[in-house]
Amino acid sequence: MKKLLYVCLLFTQSNYTAETLFTNLAASNEIAGFYYVSDLIHYAHQFTAGSGAAVTTFKIKTDIQPLQFFPDAASTKIILYADSNNTLSTTLGELTYASFDSITSVATYTGSVTLPSAGTYWFEMETTSTSNHFYVGNNSTAITGSAAGWDIKKTKYGVKNLNNANTWSFFDGTNLPYPQFELLGTADAGPQTVTTLVAAVNLASSIYLYNNGTTLDLSGEKLTATGQAVLVALTGLDGSLDGITKTNITTLKLAGNSFTTIPANIFTTFPNLTTLELQGNNSLTTLNTNSFNGLSLTTLDLSGCPNLTTLPANVFNGLSVSETLNLSGNASFTTLTSGCFAGLTLTGDLLLNQNYLLATIPVNIFNGLTIGGDLNLNSNAIVTIAANTFNGLTVQGTILLGQNSSLTSIHPDAFDGATVGGTLQLNGNTLLTNIPEKIMIRFFRTTTVSGDVRLDSAGLTSLPSGVFSSIVVSDDLRLDSNPDLTTLPTHAFEKAQIGGDLRINQTGITEVPNLIFNNTQIGGNLLLSNNTDLRKIAPQALQGLRVVNIDLGSTPALTRIPFCVFDTVELTGTVMFEDSGLLDVMPNSATRTQLINGVTQPEIQQILRKNPQLTEPITMAEYAQVVKAKKKSLGLRSAQR
Repeated sequence: MKKLLYVCLLFTQSNYTAETLFTNLAASNEIAGFYYVSDLIHYAHQFTAGSGAAVTTFKIKTDIQPLQFFPDAASTKIILYADSNNTLSTTLGELTYASFDSITSVATYTGSVTLPSAGTYWFEMETTSTSNHFYVGNNSTAITGSAAGWDIKKTKYGVKNLNNANTWSFFDGTNLPYPQFELLGTADAGPQTVTTLVAAVNLASSIYLYNNGTTLDLSGEKLTATGQAVLVALTGLDGSLDGITKTNITTLKLAGNSFTTIPANIFTTFPNLTTLELQGNNSLTTLNTNSFNGLSLTTLDLSGCPNLTTLPANVFNGLSVSETLNLSGNASFTTLTSGCFAGLTLTGDLLLNQNYLLATIPVNIFNGLTIGGDLNLNSNAIVTIAANTFNGLTVQGTILLGQNSSLTSIHPDAFDGATVGGTLQLNGNTLLTNIPEKIMIRFFRTTTVSGDVRLDSAGLTSLPSGVFSSIVVSDDLRLDSNPDLTTLPTHAFEKAQIGGDLRINQTGITEVPNLIFNNTQIGGNLLLSNNTDLRKIAPQALQGLRVVNIDLGSTPALTRIPFCVFDTVELTGTVMFEDSGLLDVMPNSATRTQLINGVTQPEIQQILRKNPQLTEPITMAEYAQVVKAKKKSLGLRSAQR
């Protein structure tokens, strides 16, 4: 039985460190209604901000006790969007689940999201867990926020259906009750025109300083008037910018301009800079040695610069990045120069994905580099990966090499000399017909993976014996959509622990061999469906398996289930045979497991109706005795032949 979280969104007037920007705490505890939120359905609501603000906290009060009714609370979050013609395409940031007070029933979401100015915004409350859903409470009474100009709008709300291409639908919410929520943070006085800076560099348009003087916005063609000279001039501007010194600036926005190069040491006059945005500079062709020297950033964004072709040696020398170095989506990016990552300190992610002309990763290119997060090389034009390519690299997270549609080979020694704390993702490499056994064993046998293991659509033709034995995966292990994978080796998943689904559907396998799942634990489903060539399940194939559901649907060549094949399976759900080729079910093949674990007679009959070619019912042999023994607990009628 699923347990639901009923969220009232009521707030108490506590002594918060941040001021209350908005609250529509109802005058009473009356709840006018609820709306349903799941991993497939999200809601967004429009509100107006009376000023720019740094939002730090979102608090809700629930009407049920305690947290065990909400086992996936950590998967929920609050996302704030700019209003862009009802597209919600501009994400400002998110507040993540922080805590739940079972005494006061208050759940807290925290983070740091900037609302740049007064205006219209959206908030969305969502869950990313496939097993979690909850209800958000409403009240008919709205109360304007404590800061002037803050209010919840009843004219629009949006519903996002993730089953329908992640599209939003927008509705008139005039007749709906108000969703109750509270935003806390620090209000900003709003954008300030930096007239001193405009005059100093002869700009044609205004430049804005906001977020209480911590964000300097030079984005969106504000530098076109004098181009490169404006960028150079920034290094010579000393003293105040309309009374605010550059030591106060933590975010510098330079996106969407037309300068051609970034000189060395240009940003050293912003000593407290943490976020530097350089994305979308269409004329940028050259980065220089020490361009970012001396900076200690959370984020450096150099994505989407279509004329940037390479990274020179020492370009990141003296740079420290704690969260994300984004080098993705550079359409002309063709090569990485030896030494380009020298002197870089990176405790977060390195994004080198979606550089569609990047065909080669030079040997030793990452030598000496430590990446605290993931290395993302997805969706490039990589053709081959040579021996020692990743020599000297340390990655605490995962190396993502998926969706390289031209990748044909990986040398067995490609990862020699590398230290990888996570795993290797190779999904979507349809031309990669052979993953060396040395690499498969290194990354997937007796390892622990946080997240998914993605080998779907990887061009697999075979797997080494015991390849996934004793692996621990928190989410899904995916081998689906490998049509040339015809054989599963014995002991392939022995003692594996998989938190989500094990997907072996849409492959070319012909048999499920003995002992392949010996002592295997699957927290979700075992998907063996849509294997059109699957003809045989060996008698001991499922021995020792723990799983929720087993899906054997759409297997037209599978005509017989062997005797006792499910006898040792610990099944909490059911076995699905829809649209299979079953002509006969051997006695006791599925009956004992299904009945003991609560599959009812109507559900078995439904399976039979969907397979009219079955000549004998599943209820054979010991079925009558099993039903008699379980009749009281399962509420089944007497068995009939």
